[in-house]
Amino acid sequence: MGNLARSFVSILVALLIITFPNLFFLFLNGQGIRLMISWEGLSITFILGFLFFFFWNIRLFFKVLYLFVFFVPFICYSIYLYNLNLSPELIRLVSQTSLREARELVSGYVMGYILILVALTIIYFFVVNNIRIKKIPLVLALIVSLICTGLFWWKIFQLKKDFKVNSLYGILNQYYPVSFFSSIIQSVGIKRNNLDSAKNFHFSTYYLSQPSGRQVYVFIIGESSRYDHWHINGYNRNTSPSLDTMHNLISFRNVFSGAYFTYLSVPQMITRAMPGSMDRQFKEKSILSIFKQMGFKTVWISNQDEDYYTGSFTLHAETADVHIFPDDKTVPDKRNRYDEKYLPIIDSILYSTNGNIFLVFHILGNHWNYAERYPQKFDLFQPSGKKYNIQKPNPMLKQVIINSYDNSIIYTDHIISSVIQMVNKLNSISFVCYLSDHGEDLFDKDKNKLLFHLYPSYQTLHVPLFIWTSNSYDYLFSDKIRYLKRIQDSVIRSSDIFYTLVGMSNIRFVGFDSTMDMSSPYFKSYPVYFTNDGNDKVLFYPK
Repeated sequence: MGNLARSFVSILVALLIITFPNLFFLFLNGQGIRLMISWEGLSITFILGFLFFFFWNIRLFFKVLYLFVFFVPFICYSIYLYNLNLSPELIRLVSQTSLREARELVSGYVMGYILILVALTIIYFFVVNNIRIKKIPLVLALIVSLICTGLFWWKIFQLKKDFKVNSLYGILNQYYPVSFFSSIIQSVGIKRNNLDSAKNFHFSTYYLSQPSGRQVYVFIIGESSRYDHWHINGYNRNTSPSLDTMHNLISFRNVFSGAYFTYLSVPQMITRAMPGSMDRQFKEKSILSIFKQMGFKTVWISNQDEDYYTGSFTLHAETADVHIFPDDKTVPDKRNRYDEKYLPIIDSILYSTNGNIFLVFHILGNHWNYAERYPQKFDLFQPSGKKYNIQKPNPMLKQVIINSYDNSIIYTDHIISSVIQMVNKLNSISFVCYLSDHGEDLFDKDKNKLLFHLYPSYQTLHVPLFIWTSNSYDYLFSDKIRYLKRIQDSVIRSSDIFYTLVGMSNIRFVGFDSTMDMSSPYFKSYPVYFTNDGNDKVLFYPK
């Protein structure tokens, strides 16, 4: 075989290796050869559009392209495990994941990943080293680049027109390595990392009538807890033994999160951000500032890593009078960082002052790996991940995984009830509210895959909401309790909790919306929207 033919074959094989995620994705989704050729053609013309810049060294051009080969195993793993191609969603998932969470997600696949990457690297450079053409004429390189670039964008705009989409990103994100650039550009475009624009923001707060007594209000933010795996909500397993018997507790049946990622859902609880207006999380202060202005000691205690996401709520948490985040140096086993570690700290803070307290407790709750979210004594449903390795979830482990998840729900029930008991001992005007950030997909969308909360669905957006009130609160605000009970079956958005926590405290501010206060007679059920990336607004209910 001559040098020209050998070089042509080597170049073709190198391009197929670079664009392999396209073929892998289409094959797993049962697509035909015609679509595969179309996707490959678009991706290859995109790559060859840069040939002009390396006309003087073709082999160097393909060595630089190894950057895209390096990510091929990662993307193929993502496609195989979660049917998630390289996209802004995948980038956001990676960017909001701490090293601890990343270890839990990939620890079962690391060795296989490394072996595949090493083998692919060896094959790729073997192929590249067989390219015998040193360089090509400048004019030829320019012609090839212009033709390929022209064909690529002509086809992209044609697809945009055919599919009637408003943004090119919806088309570009399909093709690797085109999606490498488009997804990063799209994701970086929505990233925020400071609250500078909120510095001069001020809520004009006041009491409707100030309660005569100490007030202690606690907001527990749950993690990955789905509504239908709580016994108190009708689940056939006894996953909420403590809350089932709790007096003065109300469970709400139709509560939906405004996002299925933590970094987008929590800001909707603690600020006035909502799908379609998520920028408010950066332009306004949080609910902490409202209570601080009213003389409350504000506290944020988190079992979530301080820098594990690209959203705003850690920044808001740091504005509390007391803010506590995990210090893994004090935890012998970093995997088993149980939420109860913070219960003595909460108890100490509650007794540290006789003044009013507003405390937020952000728990790890029911986050993967489920079996590492609870201690051994709560390992009630068997077999579970305490005895079996569930790091590589598959249909054969479905019941083991669900058992582990349900055990983590029992433990969360223990955490919530423990906080309620501590607050109840104070004999103060108090409430404890629990709301999960989003739900979890347990082989629901695809019976062969554990998809966590990677996609919007009824399971990932339908969340539990519990509100407990003290006897003193019930006596003082019996009308609020009556209104809360009246809407137990109403459709509620997680963004309503911001106004509800303020309203239940009998506080108001200029611009307060009573139709979003669940304890108000004026509460109204609005259509439920969720957001994918912070800029969009997608209708979920009713449809």
